[in-house]
Amino acid sequence: MQRVNRRHPKRRLQERAQLVDELSGAMTRCLRQHLRHKQAGYQAAVARLARLHPQTVLARWRERLLRAADHLRGAQEARVEEKGHRLKNAATRLELLSPEKTLLRGYSITVNAEGQVLRDAAQVKAGDKIRTRLAKGEVRSTVGDSQV
Repeated sequence: MQRVNRRHPKRRLQERAQLVDELSGAMTRCLRQHLRHKQAGYQAAVARLARLHPQTVLARWRERLLRAADHLRGAQEARVEEKGHRLKNAATRLELLSPEKTLLRGYSITVNAEGQVLRDAAQVKAGDKIRTRLAKGEVRSTVGDSQV
């Protein structure tokens, strides 16, 4: 019965060698996994340092500033163009309303001796001197009679 419990030393040595091989393989796998984990952490730290390097940060800010300057330049040009159109439209409207254009349409502007524009016949009396401006030239007159 003792013999059954006892194994041959060669067999025990083989079992122990097998156990050592299994443990060695497990330890190798564990170390490789640990090494991969540490390498990933190292690579992440290197990437983070590269992103935070002053030259990299300055390059990003420089690019942002250039984009903002381009945007502002475009907005400024658009605004100047829009204001130019508005100014041109206002000048056209102003020109259409100018006294000269009114005179060209056949109207006249009459003023008294003091240069005040006459809008009502009650502003003058017989004998007053008046001037009437036409599209081409001026007529000087003396009021003979006025009716209101």
